[in-house]
Amino acid sequence: LSLRNQISNTPLIKEGFEKKLEIRTLELCEKPKYQIHWALGAFLINDQKSVRQKLEIYNGCSKSLIAKLTSKDKVFCSAYNHFLKELIKRPLVNEPTLSKKQTVFHLGESHCLSYAHRKIKIHGMDYTVEPRITFGGKAYHFSEEKENSFKAITKANFYSLPAVSKVFLSFGEIDCRQNEGFIYAAAKIKKPIEELVSDTVRGYVDWFLKINSSRNHILFFLNVPAPVYNEEYSVVVNKEVMNTIKLFNNLLNKAVLKYDLNIIDVHKFTVGNNGFSNGFFHIDNRHLSSDAIPQIEQQLSN
Repeated sequence: LSLRNQISNTPLIKEGFEKKLEIRTLELCEKPKYQIHWALGAFLINDQKSVRQKLEIYNGCSKSLIAKLTSKDKVFCSAYNHFLKELIKRPLVNEPTLSKKQTVFHLGESHCLSYAHRKIKIHGMDYTVEPRITFGGKAYHFSEEKENSFKAITKANFYSLPAVSKVFLSFGEIDCRQNEGFIYAAAKIKKPIEELVSDTVRGYVDWFLKINSSRNHILFFLNVPAPVYNEEYSVVVNKEVMNTIKLFNNLLNKAVLKYDLNIIDVHKFTVGNNGFSNGFFHIDNRHLSSDAIPQIEQQLSN
């Protein structure tokens, strides 16, 4: 299900794949993680009724089933359970179908769900945001020289889009977290964090430029929003996260402008005077809600 949710719109999904999944459905249906993945799949195709149903089943699971999950899966399920609940609190209005449907595709990790299926104006024209998710995708994964599953999934989605599409890209937030990415790597390999971030940003942007050479998509890089202050960590650690995000965003802005691409600055309208989230747009401690769309539209009207 995880793979299906990530590549369902690409030629990589074969008829046999769906049949195998169908056969295993009864075997998997009692597993909590299955319900979360099924809810995610429903959200990706804008089936909010099914999202609610699957989340209800997940939240009705016995504590013993939840306890059997790995620590990583517990975090995954808990985070997406909360995130999806918040997303469907804002029901989509059924608007008349545009005579010619205009779509902006949003590729990213979980942040690509924030504006999914919403209308957004780009230069005065209406578009619908269509998500394409890569679970756990970091900017770092695209800066690596070797191939990896994150590149393969993202590339499959990228190449499946109609040529010359408008594409939002949301990667980098996971890289800036307290317990993984730049902060963890800098301490582990004893390398200046500035060097790590610089190398990653350059590789991240270059990789998308390279795979775009045959597609000519119009790329919009979204930066990382201001962080929510995390009470579980010290003041020092919180400031380290804040400064890492500022560094990443600054270098991303320079790299994007160097190639005359487009940047969407979500940090500037989510940050408060203290450098942390102003609390107006975050839907949880990581993600933004669709309330951010008017702020984004202002940047897309220029």
